[in-house]
Amino acid sequence: MANLGLPEPDFESELDVLPMIMQEELNFDKSALCDRVFERGIDENYGERLWMSSRAIITPTNKAAEEVNTVVISKFLRGDSKTYRSCDTLHENENEFPVELINDRNPSGFPPYVLVLKKHSSIMLLRNLDAAGHCNGTRYIVLNLHNHITEAEVANGTHAGIRIMIPRISLTTTKDYPFSFSRKQFPVKPAFGMTSNKSQGLDKCSEKAGIYLPTPVFSHSQFYVANSRVGFENNVHILALASEYKGRKRIYTDNVVYKEIL
Repeated sequence: MANLGLPEPDFESELDVLPMIMQEELNFDKSALCDRVFERGIDENYGERLWMSSRAIITPTNKAAEEVNTVVISKFLRGDSKTYRSCDTLHENENEFPVELINDRNPSGFPPYVLVLKKHSSIMLLRNLDAAGHCNGTRYIVLNLHNHITEAEVANGTHAGIRIMIPRISLTTTKDYPFSFSRKQFPVKPAFGMTSNKSQGLDKCSEKAGIYLPTPVFSHSQFYVANSRVGFENNVHILALASEYKGRKRIYTDNVVYKEIL
């Protein structure tokens, strides 16, 4: 934050008490939070694009989003999963970096080395494929999974319902990355859980949203953005860690606000 030239946020004055039920009822369980949002109805409702596109769980970090997606795909979708491993190629100094290290790296905008999907999964495109609506951030519903292509349907926006065959493509790190390598993989990632930045593309009239906070938000307006995805507070379900503030034990979370830039 100091690098941005901004003052430290006043966490104490921006501390939010969360009135919506969480830990006591959900028992610190990500699965219960997912059940509140998706109601174990994904396989039945995947054809209803509005139903699919109006539900998501928002998190402060990519790691937390991955946790949510793992739970939903493994527990809330029927059928067998299909695992796709990317082909990673180091461009220089091959002997300096073991391939396992490259596999573990996930630069911004890159799909994961191991991509696990099922039919009816919600996925998000990470690269622009063409000018006809298949752009970075577009959400899709997986219809069929093949070895070399993924068949999907646009879930939201003006191009909703359009089908596409998504191929594996090769992505290369930018010049400012510590070393140069390429990854050939489907340019998508699961989108049941997503960061608050990615959620800004969601419909603000979403039917249900979950907010998963294994750690508090850390940047300006993240908490506001997450809560603003739905129109009614009863449709927002939050899972946050209970904490103590000035001797009071309740469910608190930081709401980071830089008043100077409002």
